[in-house]
Amino acid sequence: LRITEVKTDIELTFEGNYQSSIGTRLSMWQAAWLMWEESPLLGIGPSKFQGKYGEMVLNRTVPMGDLIHNQPHNDILHAASSGGVLKLMSYVFLIAGPYTFFYRRYKKFRFDFDKRVFPIMGMQVVAAFFITGLTNSNFDLQIYSTMYAVLVCVLAKLTVFEINEAEPTKPLDPTALSH
Repeated sequence: LRITEVKTDIELTFEGNYQSSIGTRLSMWQAAWLMWEESPLLGIGPSKFQGKYGEMVLNRTVPMGDLIHNQPHNDILHAASSGGVLKLMSYVFLIAGPYTFFYRRYKKFRFDFDKRVFPIMGMQVVAAFFITGLTNSNFDLQIYSTMYAVLVCVLAKLTVFEINEAEPTKPLDPTALSH
């Protein structure tokens, strides 16, 4: 079970061994933070994390973790280290913009069950991507970026979709089917 692995990973990290899932993430996060401090405005550039991380491990600037990763497994730190404040602000808007939109629609229709469902789903999608992005780099992979964009756009459209009020829909009459 993953819970047992987490316990073991934490114990190893406290012993100074960062060669585990959690230990490597902590090492990469420290490295990403240092990279951002080194170049806060523009970051170190795209696709440079793995090489820079390897240098930092060899120089003993950060603890030895697995060197196979090309990003720090954290969307916030990945944006900051690879693109600086500019990319970090883009990430913040990518998350905060849709969440704010869905939240405002939810507040507007909070007492209308039919109209509040899609804003709730939208907030859940954005929150899920943000939360999983704390331990993974979702937006580093095209499939996750595309899925996020499609889900947010579809849910946004469903959130604002209005049935033509000039032609209201009527519930299906079960007796009409028998004729």
